[in-house]
Amino acid sequence: MDSKDKYINLELQKILDQYITNEKYQEFKPVLDEIFQRRAFEFDFSLDRMTQDLKNFTTNVDKIEMVPSEEFEKRYGGSENTLGLFDIKGKKIALNIGLIEKDSKVLINKFLGDPAFDVEFVKNQIGQMILKALTHEAYHAMSDKDRLMYYNKYNIKSGIYLDEVFVESATTRTTTPKREMSILQGYEKTNGYEDITFTTSMLAYALGASQKEVISKGLNNYKELFQFFSSKFSSSSLSNFIEIIDSFNMNIDGYLKSSQTDKEGRRELIKNIYQDLFEINNLNVEQDDREVSLEYLGEIFYRDKKIKDITAESLRFLLSVEQISEDDAIGILKNLEKPGLQMDNQLLDMFEIYQRKISPDSKEYGYAKTGRLRDIVAYGDNSESFQDYLNTSNEERLQNLLRVTQNDPERKFFKYITKVKKDDFEQNVEWNNDVNKTLFEIYQQNKTKENRNVSFDDNDSDSR
Repeated sequence: MDSKDKYINLELQKILDQYITNEKYQEFKPVLDEIFQRRAFEFDFSLDRMTQDLKNFTTNVDKIEMVPSEEFEKRYGGSENTLGLFDIKGKKIALNIGLIEKDSKVLINKFLGDPAFDVEFVKNQIGQMILKALTHEAYHAMSDKDRLMYYNKYNIKSGIYLDEVFVESATTRTTTPKREMSILQGYEKTNGYEDITFTTSMLAYALGASQKEVISKGLNNYKELFQFFSSKFSSSSLSNFIEIIDSFNMNIDGYLKSSQTDKEGRRELIKNIYQDLFEINNLNVEQDDREVSLEYLGEIFYRDKKIKDITAESLRFLLSVEQISEDDAIGILKNLEKPGLQMDNQLLDMFEIYQRKISPDSKEYGYAKTGRLRDIVAYGDNSESFQDYLNTSNEERLQNLLRVTQNDPERKFFKYITKVKKDDFEQNVEWNNDVNKTLFEIYQQNKTKENRNVSFDDNDSDSR
Protein backbone atom coordinates (compact mmCIF):
# COMPACT_ATOMS: atom_id res chain seq x y z
CA MET A 1 0.00 0.00 0.00
CA ASP A 2 1.29 3.44 -0.92
CA SER A 3 2.12 5.66 2.09
CA LYS A 4 -0.34 8.30 0.94
CA ASP A 5 -3.17 5.71 0.96
CA LYS A 6 -2.56 4.53 4.53
CA TYR A 7 -4.73 7.22 6.06
CA ILE A 8 -7.73 6.62 3.79
CA ASN A 9 -10.56 4.99 5.77
CA LEU A 10 -12.91 3.16 3.39
CA GLU A 11 -15.75 3.10 5.91
CA LEU A 12 -15.41 6.85 6.38
CA GLN A 13 -15.42 7.30 2.61
CA LYS A 14 -18.84 5.63 2.43
CA ILE A 15 -20.15 8.16 4.95
CA LEU A 16 -18.47 11.00 3.08
CA ASP A 17 -20.21 9.98 -0.13
CA GLN A 18 -23.55 10.29 1.67
CA TYR A 19 -22.90 13.81 2.96
CA ILE A 20 -20.35 15.40 0.62
CA THR A 21 -22.06 15.01 -2.72
CA ASN A 22 -20.97 16.07 -6.18
CA GLU A 23 -24.31 17.81 -6.69
CA LYS A 24 -23.82 20.07 -3.68
CA TYR A 25 -20.07 20.70 -3.60
CA GLN A 26 -19.21 20.03 -7.25
CA GLU A 27 -15.46 20.28 -8.02
CA PHE A 28 -14.63 20.69 -4.31
CA LYS A 29 -15.93 17.21 -3.34
CA PRO A 30 -12.57 15.37 -3.69
CA VAL A 31 -10.89 18.18 -1.78
CA LEU A 32 -13.40 17.99 1.07
CA ASP A 33 -13.09 14.19 1.13
CA GLU A 34 -9.34 14.60 1.61
CA ILE A 35 -9.78 17.21 4.36
CA PHE A 36 -12.10 14.92 6.33
CA GLN A 37 -9.93 11.83 5.81
CA ARG A 38 -6.82 13.63 7.06
CA ARG A 39 -8.69 15.01 10.08
CA ALA A 40 -9.92 11.55 11.08
CA PHE A 41 -6.45 10.04 10.70
CA GLU A 42 -4.44 12.79 12.36
CA PHE A 43 -6.62 13.07 15.45
CA ASP A 44 -7.79 9.42 15.72
CA PHE A 45 -11.43 10.47 15.48
CA SER A 46 -14.04 7.71 15.42
CA LEU A 47 -16.62 7.24 12.67
CA ASP A 48 -19.29 8.54 15.04
CA ARG A 49 -17.27 11.67 15.70
CA MET A 50 -16.61 12.21 12.00
CA THR A 51 -20.29 11.71 11.21
CA GLN A 52 -21.13 14.50 13.64
CA ASP A 53 -18.48 16.72 12.06
CA LEU A 54 -20.00 15.99 8.64
CA LYS A 55 -23.49 16.81 9.85
CA ASN A 56 -22.25 20.12 11.25
CA PHE A 57 -20.39 20.95 8.05
CA THR A 58 -23.21 20.13 5.64
CA THR A 59 -25.66 22.07 7.83
CA ASN A 60 -23.36 25.08 7.96
CA VAL A 61 -21.99 25.10 4.38
CA ASP A 62 -24.05 24.91 1.20
CA LYS A 63 -21.39 26.21 -1.17
CA ILE A 64 -17.68 26.84 -1.58
CA GLU A 65 -16.63 29.52 -4.04
CA MET A 66 -13.65 31.53 -5.21
CA VAL A 67 -14.50 35.19 -5.72
CA PRO A 68 -12.64 38.35 -6.84
CA SER A 69 -11.25 40.58 -4.10
CA GLU A 70 -13.84 43.31 -4.67
CA GLU A 71 -16.69 40.85 -4.27
CA PHE A 72 -14.95 39.16 -1.35
CA GLU A 73 -14.80 42.45 0.51
CA LYS A 74 -18.20 43.80 -0.52
CA ARG A 75 -20.27 40.64 -0.09
CA TYR A 76 -18.51 39.00 2.86
CA GLY A 77 -16.80 41.84 4.64
CA GLY A 78 -13.42 40.14 4.30
CA SER A 79 -10.32 42.30 4.08
CA GLU A 80 -7.95 42.32 1.13
CA ASN A 81 -5.43 40.45 3.29
CA THR A 82 -7.85 37.61 4.14
CA LEU A 83 -7.41 34.47 2.06
CA GLY A 84 -10.63 32.74 3.09
CA LEU A 85 -13.60 33.04 5.40
CA PHE A 86 -16.60 31.06 6.61
CA ASP A 87 -19.86 32.97 6.22
CA ILE A 88 -22.08 31.20 8.75
CA LYS A 89 -25.18 33.25 7.89
CA GLY A 90 -24.80 32.78 4.15
CA LYS A 91 -23.68 29.14 4.63
CA LYS A 92 -20.68 29.59 2.37
CA ILE A 93 -16.90 29.32 2.43
CA ALA A 94 -15.38 32.02 0.24
CA LEU A 95 -11.79 32.14 -1.04
CA ASN A 96 -10.23 35.41 -2.19
CA ILE A 97 -8.98 35.01 -5.79
CA GLY A 98 -7.13 38.33 -5.71
CA LEU A 99 -5.04 37.40 -2.68
CA ILE A 100 -4.44 33.89 -4.02
CA GLU A 101 -3.10 35.49 -7.18
CA LYS A 102 -0.96 37.93 -5.22
CA ASP A 103 0.49 35.18 -3.01
CA SER A 104 0.98 32.94 -6.05
CA LYS A 105 3.24 35.53 -7.64
CA VAL A 106 5.30 35.61 -4.47
CA LEU A 107 5.71 31.82 -4.69
CA ILE A 108 6.55 32.00 -8.39
CA ASN A 109 9.24 34.62 -7.77
CA LYS A 110 10.57 32.56 -4.88
CA PHE A 111 10.90 29.23 -6.68
CA LEU A 112 11.01 29.60 -10.46
CA GLY A 113 14.47 31.13 -10.46
CA ASP A 114 15.81 28.05 -8.67
CA PRO A 115 16.70 25.16 -11.02
CA ALA A 116 15.95 22.72 -8.17
CA PHE A 117 12.22 23.48 -8.54
CA ASP A 118 10.08 22.97 -11.62
CA VAL A 119 6.72 24.35 -12.69
CA GLU A 120 4.81 21.41 -11.20
CA PHE A 121 6.43 22.04 -7.83
CA VAL A 122 5.30 25.67 -7.88
CA LYS A 123 1.76 24.66 -8.87
CA ASN A 124 1.75 22.25 -5.94
CA GLN A 125 2.87 25.02 -3.58
CA ILE A 126 0.06 27.29 -4.77
CA GLY A 127 -2.46 24.48 -4.38
CA GLN A 128 -1.20 23.74 -0.88
CA MET A 129 -1.58 27.40 0.06
CA ILE A 130 -5.25 27.27 -1.02
CA LEU A 131 -5.73 23.94 0.80
CA LYS A 132 -4.55 25.50 4.06
CA ALA A 133 -7.08 28.32 3.75
CA LEU A 134 -9.93 25.97 2.85
CA THR A 135 -9.05 23.49 5.61
CA HIS A 136 -9.02 26.27 8.20
CA GLU A 137 -12.48 27.51 7.22
CA ALA A 138 -13.84 23.96 6.86
CA TYR A 139 -12.69 23.18 10.41
CA HIS A 140 -14.65 26.19 11.67
CA ALA A 141 -17.72 24.90 9.86
CA MET A 142 -17.40 21.47 11.51
CA SER A 143 -17.73 22.88 15.03
CA ASP A 144 -20.82 22.60 17.19
CA LYS A 145 -22.79 25.83 17.38
CA ASP A 146 -22.72 25.69 21.19
CA ARG A 147 -18.95 25.21 21.35
CA LEU A 148 -18.55 28.10 23.80
CA MET A 149 -21.20 26.79 26.20
CA TYR A 150 -18.64 25.72 28.79
CA TYR A 151 -17.11 29.16 28.89
CA ASN A 152 -20.48 30.48 30.01
CA LYS A 153 -20.76 27.71 32.60
CA TYR A 154 -17.48 28.72 34.20
CA ASN A 155 -18.13 32.43 33.66
CA ILE A 156 -15.09 32.67 31.41
CA LYS A 157 -15.41 35.81 29.35
CA SER A 158 -14.49 34.51 25.91
CA GLY A 159 -12.63 31.92 23.89
CA ILE A 160 -13.47 32.89 20.33
CA TYR A 161 -9.92 33.75 19.42
CA LEU A 162 -8.43 30.72 21.14
CA ASP A 163 -10.58 28.82 18.66
CA GLU A 164 -8.64 30.48 15.82
CA VAL A 165 -5.37 29.40 17.39
CA PHE A 166 -6.58 25.80 17.81
CA VAL A 167 -7.94 25.62 14.26
CA GLU A 168 -4.78 27.04 12.68
CA SER A 169 -2.58 24.62 14.63
CA ALA A 170 -4.81 21.73 13.53
CA THR A 171 -4.72 22.96 9.94
CA THR A 172 -0.93 22.93 9.90
CA ARG A 173 -0.90 19.36 11.20
CA THR A 174 -3.13 18.19 8.33
CA THR A 175 -1.70 20.20 5.43
CA THR A 176 2.04 20.41 6.09
CA PRO A 177 4.37 17.46 6.73
CA LYS A 178 5.79 17.46 10.25
CA ARG A 179 9.51 17.90 10.77
CA GLU A 180 11.27 15.95 13.51
CA MET A 181 13.82 18.74 13.86
CA SER A 182 11.05 21.05 15.11
CA ILE A 183 11.10 19.25 18.45
CA LEU A 184 14.27 21.21 19.21
CA GLN A 185 12.29 24.47 19.28
CA GLY A 186 9.34 22.72 20.91
CA TYR A 187 6.67 23.43 18.31
CA GLU A 188 5.89 23.54 14.60
CA LYS A 189 5.35 27.02 13.15
CA THR A 190 2.10 27.74 11.30
CA ASN A 191 1.29 29.94 8.30
CA GLY A 192 -1.55 31.89 9.90
CA TYR A 193 -1.54 33.46 13.37
CA GLU A 194 2.12 32.46 13.46
CA ASP A 195 2.93 34.94 16.22
CA ILE A 196 0.55 33.27 18.69
CA THR A 197 0.08 29.59 17.71
CA PHE A 198 3.08 28.58 19.81
CA THR A 199 0.59 28.66 22.68
CA THR A 200 -1.09 25.38 21.69
CA SER A 201 2.12 23.39 22.21
CA MET A 202 3.08 25.40 25.28
CA LEU A 203 -0.35 24.74 26.82
CA ALA A 204 0.06 21.04 26.07
CA TYR A 205 3.41 20.89 27.88
CA ALA A 206 1.95 22.85 30.80
CA LEU A 207 -0.71 20.13 31.14
CA GLY A 208 1.63 17.18 30.65
CA ALA A 209 0.07 16.29 27.29
CA SER A 210 0.93 16.46 23.60
CA GLN A 211 -0.38 19.13 21.25
CA LYS A 212 -2.33 16.41 19.46
CA GLU A 213 -4.23 15.55 22.65
CA VAL A 214 -5.08 19.15 23.47
CA ILE A 215 -6.15 20.14 19.95
CA SER A 216 -8.23 17.01 19.42
CA LYS A 217 -10.23 17.90 22.54
CA GLY A 218 -10.78 21.51 21.52
CA LEU A 219 -11.73 21.19 17.85
CA ASN A 220 -15.44 20.50 18.15
CA ASN A 221 -16.91 21.80 21.39
CA TYR A 222 -15.42 23.08 24.60
CA LYS A 223 -17.36 20.68 26.81
CA GLU A 224 -14.91 18.02 25.66
CA LEU A 225 -11.99 20.41 26.15
CA PHE A 226 -12.99 21.28 29.70
CA GLN A 227 -13.50 17.63 30.57
CA PHE A 228 -9.91 17.12 29.46
CA PHE A 229 -8.75 20.11 31.51
CA SER A 230 -10.61 18.80 34.55
CA SER A 231 -8.82 15.46 34.27
CA LYS A 232 -5.53 17.31 34.74
CA PHE A 233 -6.51 19.04 38.00
CA SER A 234 -7.88 18.00 41.36
CA SER A 235 -11.27 19.36 42.38
CA SER A 236 -9.61 21.63 44.94
CA SER A 237 -7.27 23.22 42.37
CA LEU A 238 -9.70 23.40 39.44
CA SER A 239 -10.99 26.82 40.47
CA ASN A 240 -7.42 28.16 40.46
CA PHE A 241 -6.91 26.74 36.98
CA ILE A 242 -10.19 28.27 35.75
CA GLU A 243 -8.98 31.65 36.95
CA ILE A 244 -5.72 31.31 35.01
CA ILE A 245 -7.33 29.93 31.84
CA ASP A 246 -9.81 32.82 32.01
CA SER A 247 -6.87 35.23 32.02
CA PHE A 248 -5.21 33.27 29.20
CA ASN A 249 -8.33 33.46 27.03
CA MET A 250 -8.81 37.15 27.64
CA ASN A 251 -5.18 37.86 26.78
CA ILE A 252 -5.39 35.78 23.57
CA ASP A 253 -8.59 37.61 22.61
CA GLY A 254 -7.06 40.98 23.38
CA TYR A 255 -3.90 40.23 21.43
CA LEU A 256 -5.66 39.04 18.28
CA LYS A 257 -8.28 41.79 18.36
CA SER A 258 -5.78 44.58 18.97
CA SER A 259 -4.45 46.68 16.16
CA GLN A 260 -1.02 45.87 14.75
CA THR A 261 -0.13 49.49 15.47
CA ASP A 262 -0.92 49.13 19.18
CA LYS A 263 2.56 47.83 19.94
CA GLU A 264 2.54 48.71 23.63
CA GLY A 265 -0.80 47.01 24.30
CA ARG A 266 0.16 43.88 22.37
CA ARG A 267 3.47 43.61 24.20
CA GLU A 268 1.73 43.66 27.57
CA LEU A 269 -0.74 41.02 26.41
CA ILE A 270 1.95 38.70 25.06
CA LYS A 271 3.84 39.06 28.35
CA ASN A 272 0.67 38.03 30.21
CA ILE A 273 0.17 35.03 27.91
CA TYR A 274 3.62 33.66 28.77
CA GLN A 275 2.95 34.29 32.46
CA ASP A 276 -0.39 32.42 32.31
CA LEU A 277 1.17 29.38 30.65
CA PHE A 278 4.02 29.20 33.17
CA GLU A 279 1.48 29.44 36.00
CA ILE A 280 -0.66 26.65 34.53
CA ASN A 281 2.40 24.40 34.47
CA ASN A 282 3.37 25.30 38.04
CA LEU A 283 -0.16 24.67 39.32
CA ASN A 284 -0.47 21.37 37.48
CA VAL A 285 2.77 20.03 38.94
CA GLU A 286 1.96 21.36 42.43
CA GLN A 287 -1.36 19.52 42.71
CA ASP A 288 -0.40 16.33 40.83
CA ASP A 289 -0.65 13.35 43.18
CA ARG A 290 1.02 10.76 40.95
CA GLU A 291 3.85 8.71 42.41
CA VAL A 292 7.22 10.40 42.01
CA SER A 293 9.12 8.01 39.76
CA LEU A 294 11.80 8.25 37.09
CA GLU A 295 9.03 8.33 34.49
CA TYR A 296 7.33 11.22 36.26
CA LEU A 297 10.60 13.10 36.75
CA GLY A 298 11.31 12.68 33.04
CA GLU A 299 7.94 14.17 32.19
CA ILE A 300 8.52 17.21 34.41
CA PHE A 301 12.07 17.65 33.09
CA TYR A 302 10.99 17.70 29.44
CA ARG A 303 7.89 19.78 30.07
CA ASP A 304 10.05 22.43 31.69
CA LYS A 305 12.67 22.23 28.97
CA LYS A 306 10.19 22.47 26.09
CA ILE A 307 8.26 25.34 27.70
CA LYS A 308 11.51 27.27 27.94
CA ASP A 309 12.54 26.25 24.40
CA ILE A 310 9.23 27.54 23.04
CA THR A 311 9.59 30.76 25.02
CA ALA A 312 13.01 31.40 23.49
CA GLU A 313 12.00 30.46 19.93
CA SER A 314 8.71 32.39 19.95
CA LEU A 315 10.42 35.47 21.36
CA ARG A 316 12.96 35.26 18.54
CA PHE A 317 10.10 35.16 16.05
CA LEU A 318 8.27 38.07 17.68
CA LEU A 319 11.51 40.04 17.53
CA SER A 320 11.99 39.17 13.85
CA VAL A 321 8.53 40.47 12.91
CA GLU A 322 8.98 43.52 15.13
CA GLN A 323 6.08 42.72 17.44
CA ILE A 324 8.42 43.27 20.37
CA SER A 325 11.73 45.03 20.92
CA GLU A 326 14.88 43.65 22.52
CA ASP A 327 13.97 45.51 25.71
CA ASP A 328 10.51 43.89 25.59
CA ALA A 329 12.04 40.43 25.24
CA ILE A 330 14.37 41.07 28.18
CA GLY A 331 11.42 42.35 30.21
CA ILE A 332 9.37 39.23 29.42
CA LEU A 333 12.24 36.94 30.40
CA LYS A 334 12.72 38.87 33.63
CA ASN A 335 9.01 38.52 34.37
CA LEU A 336 9.31 34.75 33.89
CA GLU A 337 12.31 34.32 36.19
CA LYS A 338 10.23 33.56 39.29
CA PRO A 339 7.85 30.97 37.75
CA GLY A 340 10.80 29.55 35.79
CA LEU A 341 12.82 29.10 38.98
CA GLN A 342 9.81 27.47 40.61
CA MET A 343 9.71 24.98 37.70
CA ASP A 344 13.39 24.16 38.30
CA ASN A 345 12.88 23.78 42.04
CA GLN A 346 9.79 21.61 41.66
CA LEU A 347 11.72 19.17 39.47
CA LEU A 348 14.79 19.04 41.68
CA ASP A 349 12.86 18.92 44.95
CA MET A 350 10.85 15.99 43.64
CA PHE A 351 14.11 14.31 42.66
CA GLU A 352 15.12 14.69 46.31
CA ILE A 353 11.83 13.06 47.31
CA TYR A 354 12.53 10.22 44.87
CA GLN A 355 16.03 9.61 46.18
CA ARG A 356 15.12 9.83 49.87
CA LYS A 357 11.80 7.98 49.43
CA ILE A 358 9.98 10.71 51.35
CA SER A 359 6.38 9.89 52.19
CA PRO A 360 3.58 11.80 50.39
CA ASP A 361 2.06 12.42 53.84
CA SER A 362 5.06 14.40 55.05
CA LYS A 363 5.34 18.17 55.19
CA GLU A 364 8.58 17.91 53.18
CA TYR A 365 6.66 16.29 50.33
CA GLY A 366 4.09 19.10 50.24
CA TYR A 367 6.76 21.79 50.14
CA ALA A 368 8.72 19.94 47.46
CA LYS A 369 5.68 19.87 45.14
CA THR A 370 5.65 23.68 45.21
CA GLY A 371 9.43 23.92 44.79
CA ARG A 372 9.99 25.16 48.33
CA LEU A 373 11.72 22.22 50.01
CA ARG A 374 14.66 24.41 50.98
CA ASP A 375 12.31 26.72 52.89
CA ILE A 376 11.25 24.04 55.34
CA VAL A 377 14.44 22.06 55.79
CA ALA A 378 16.74 25.07 56.16
CA TYR A 379 15.16 26.07 59.46
CA GLY A 380 13.51 22.84 60.59
CA ASP A 381 14.48 20.05 62.92
CA ASN A 382 15.60 17.99 59.94
CA SER A 383 18.17 20.48 58.65
CA GLU A 384 21.02 18.25 59.77
CA SER A 385 19.88 15.30 57.65
CA PHE A 386 19.39 17.60 54.66
CA GLN A 387 22.71 19.40 55.06
CA ASP A 388 24.22 17.93 51.89
CA TYR A 389 21.10 18.94 49.99
CA LEU A 390 21.26 22.51 51.31
CA ASN A 391 24.89 22.76 50.24
CA THR A 392 24.22 21.51 46.67
CA SER A 393 23.43 23.96 43.87
CA ASN A 394 20.63 23.44 41.37
CA GLU A 395 23.21 22.81 38.65
CA GLU A 396 24.79 19.98 40.68
CA ARG A 397 21.39 18.52 41.54
CA LEU A 398 20.40 18.52 37.87
CA GLN A 399 23.59 16.70 36.91
CA ASN A 400 22.89 14.13 39.64
CA LEU A 401 19.43 13.59 38.19
CA LEU A 402 20.76 13.13 34.67
CA ARG A 403 23.36 10.62 35.93
CA VAL A 404 20.61 8.57 37.54
CA THR A 405 18.66 8.48 34.28
CA GLN A 406 21.63 6.96 32.48
CA ASN A 407 21.38 3.90 34.73
CA ASP A 408 17.74 3.22 33.84
CA PRO A 409 17.71 0.27 31.39
CA GLU A 410 13.98 0.75 30.68
CA ARG A 411 14.50 4.43 29.81
CA LYS A 412 11.36 5.43 31.70
CA PHE A 413 12.71 8.96 32.02
CA PHE A 414 12.21 9.44 28.25
CA LYS A 415 8.67 8.01 28.02
CA TYR A 416 6.87 11.37 27.94
CA ILE A 417 9.10 13.07 25.38
CA THR A 418 9.00 9.93 23.21
CA LYS A 419 5.19 10.14 23.15
CA VAL A 420 5.29 13.86 22.32
CA LYS A 421 7.77 13.20 19.53
CA LYS A 422 5.52 10.50 18.07
CA ASP A 423 2.32 12.56 18.41
CA ASP A 424 3.60 15.93 17.27
CA PHE A 425 6.80 15.63 15.26
CA GLU A 426 6.77 12.35 13.32
CA GLN A 427 5.08 12.25 9.91
CA ASN A 428 3.98 8.64 9.54
CA VAL A 429 2.23 9.03 6.19
CA GLU A 430 2.72 11.02 3.02
CA TRP A 431 -0.21 13.34 2.30
CA ASN A 432 -1.65 12.93 -1.19
CA ASN A 433 -0.59 15.99 -3.21
CA ASP A 434 -3.23 15.35 -5.88
CA VAL A 435 -5.55 17.53 -3.84
CA ASN A 436 -3.13 20.46 -4.30
CA LYS A 437 -3.23 19.98 -8.06
CA THR A 438 -7.02 19.88 -7.99
CA LEU A 439 -7.19 23.17 -6.09
CA PHE A 440 -4.68 24.81 -8.42
CA GLU A 441 -6.84 23.82 -11.40
CA ILE A 442 -10.00 25.14 -9.72
CA TYR A 443 -8.19 28.40 -9.05
CA GLN A 444 -7.04 28.68 -12.68
CA GLN A 445 -10.55 28.02 -13.96
CA ASN A 446 -12.07 30.64 -11.67
CA LYS A 447 -9.38 33.17 -12.52
CA THR A 448 -10.09 32.68 -16.22
CA LYS A 449 -13.84 33.07 -15.65
CA GLU A 450 -13.23 36.44 -14.06
CA ASN A 451 -10.98 37.48 -16.99
CA ARG A 452 -8.14 38.24 -14.69
CA ASN A 453 -4.68 37.28 -15.98
CA VAL A 454 -3.55 34.64 -18.43
CA SER A 455 -3.04 31.19 -17.00
CA PHE A 456 0.11 30.00 -15.29
CA ASP A 457 0.75 27.61 -18.17
CA ASP A 458 0.67 30.59 -20.55
CA ASN A 459 3.74 32.08 -18.92
CA ASP A 460 2.07 33.72 -15.95
CA SER A 461 5.51 33.86 -14.40
CA ASP A 462 6.37 36.75 -16.74
CA SER A 463 4.09 38.98 -14.71
CA ARG A 464 6.78 39.28 -12.08
